[in-house]
Parts: sequence; structure tokens; C-alpha cells
Amino acid sequence: MIPSIGILNIEILSIGILMGCISRWNNPDPNLAQTARSADFSPYQGNREMHPLIVKTVSNCTMPLIKVQTSLASPEAPATEALLKRLSSSLAQHLGKPESYVMTALESSIPMTFAGTTEPVCYVEIKSIGTLSPQQTKTMSQDFCQYISDTLGVPRNRIYIEFADAQGYLWGWDGRTFG
Repeated sequence: MIPSIGILNIEILSIGILMGCISRWNNPDPNLAQTARSADFSPYQGNREMHPLIVKTVSNCTMPLIKVQTSLASPEAPATEALLKRLSSSLAQHLGKPESYVMTALESSIPMTFAGTTEPVCYVEIKSIGTLSPQQTKTMSQDFCQYISDTLGVPRNRIYIEFADAQGYLWGWDGRTFG
């Protein structure tokens, strides 16, 4: 498993880690691998500023988020944990990104309406730095609607999913942004 580049000290950054992250992209830049092999990281050693190549790599390899908001009460702790872990692994698989970068959240007992009623409902946000393709979002919509319906008991036709491609400069972490 590849550790998060953002928390690695630049002195221990290896091209192997960088290349491992690059290889997990859905649509990698064909010239980036060659650029990584010849990059000069020495000016960045010992400071918190990241080499532009690392910023580009991290921007395309990090921070998928899936957040589920529902009008229903939260399941018991073990069921909630199982739900979040399954969402995490599934999102990582769909996006081709390491699970170590995925964040999940469940917000329950939220007053919500859909179609003018207060029957059980879910709103799901899926965000990722990178490019979400129409085929990916279609497949994820089918998979996540089914899983959430089966797990929480919310009918599939009462689940909205919002997919968002986040730009790196709009996503902060550890006192900096990814762009």
C-alpha cells in the first residue's frame, strides 16, 4: 500500500512511491512518468514546499470523499462502521485510487423531504480530484444506490447522488491545497 505523499517528508520521497501513485490514475499524463524519472527534487529537500510534479501527482491521486446524509436514524455502531468501510473500499475501487486517500461520512437523523414527503431519503455526495467519466458516474450511481438501499432501507428512487470533480486548488489539507 502506498502511503500518502502529502505527509511524507520530501527527503524520503522516492520515485517508486511517485510512480506507484501515477500508475493508479484512470487517465495518467503519458509524459509524467518520464518527467518523474528525471525530476530534480534537491531544491525542495528540507522544506514544506512541494515540487510541482508532486502537487500534480497528489492532485490526481487523493481525496475522494463519499458522504451520505439520510433522514433515518443511524444504524448501530458495528453496522455504521461496516457501511462506511464498504463505501470506502468501493469508492477506491471505482476511482482506481488507493483506499488510504478515501474519506467517508454518514450523517443521520437529518430533517429532509423529497417529492413533498418525509419518507426515508438519502442525499449522497461523491467528490474526487481528477476526472469522473460519464461511465464511472453511471456505474457508481447503480452500485451505491443499490448498496445504500439494501443497507439502510431507503428506496433507490429516493436517493440522490451528486458527483463533483474538485479542482486541486479548491481542496485543502495539512495547511495547503492540492493545486
